[in-house]
Amino acid sequence: MLLAPGIARAQDTPTIESDPLRLAELLTLARDANPDIRAARLQVDAARARPSPARTVPNPRVDLTFRNAGLGALTLGDDPASGASLGFVQEIPFPGKLELRGQIEEQGVARAERQARLVELRVLSEVKVAYFELSFVVESIGIVRRTREILVKFEKTAAARYEVGKGIQQDVFRAQVEISRLLETLTTLEQRRNSLKARLNQLLNRPGAAALGDPPRITPLRLEEPYDRLVASAREASPAIAEREYAIEQGRRVLDLARRDLYPDFVLGGAYVDRGGFDPLYQVTLGLRIPLYRTRKERHRIEEAG
Repeated sequence: MLLAPGIARAQDTPTIESDPLRLAELLTLARDANPDIRAARLQVDAARARPSPARTVPNPRVDLTFRNAGLGALTLGDDPASGASLGFVQEIPFPGKLELRGQIEEQGVARAERQARLVELRVLSEVKVAYFELSFVVESIGIVRRTREILVKFEKTAAARYEVGKGIQQDVFRAQVEISRLLETLTTLEQRRNSLKARLNQLLNRPGAAALGDPPRITPLRLEEPYDRLVASAREASPAIAEREYAIEQGRRVLDLARRDLYPDFVLGGAYVDRGGFDPLYQVTLGLRIPLYRTRKERHRIEEAG
């Protein structure tokens, strides 16, 4: 099996607008400028911001209440049943729920990182394919041009021999037909070269018509790595496989959380009541948020997660 190797070392550091076009520079630019890679990295940043909120209890509620005896007059300080209270209510999820939610988001971070790596590898692979195909097309253009020069010389020689009666006219016609075919092939190859350069510019987030040099001639190398070792390396290092494994672990934790939603959450509250000239009151409440409609909500969520 033949593979194209990395390009030869450059004697200087040319820009991608000049010859020869270096693959290493294209890959560096793609990592920095490709919009798909940049979007995937931002997705990772967004995922990293989720575990902390997931592990945090819900925001408390603050209540301000005023009680008055009757509607005729203000009774604060005159009636012990009247008062102004300031209280809070804090919901506390059942033990284990917050940790499971945090673990689910951490698995999401791991998945986002592998997905970003997968996007990067896909883009870099597309850059390499376009680069090596461009090298092939450029080499083909050179071959076609040299062949055309030879045929042009042959056509002139055949025409000269025919004029002096030492050749036949068919040789001239055959040379002219082959020259025309080569011109058509050359036009097709030139169009393909422009198309490949536009594709590379797109991957680099540059205008499609931006100037781009030609790659040097590439000498193929033989792949010596055994197939079994390649498969083993793919299983160990493939971000696609790793992302699926993290997805499975994340799904298991989602299922555990759905089952834990069958347990009630706690609601803790407290209040201070100012009764004017009377002694203040203090109030503490402990409540439960009961999954009363579990057959219509939580059970279906468990089935979905499963």
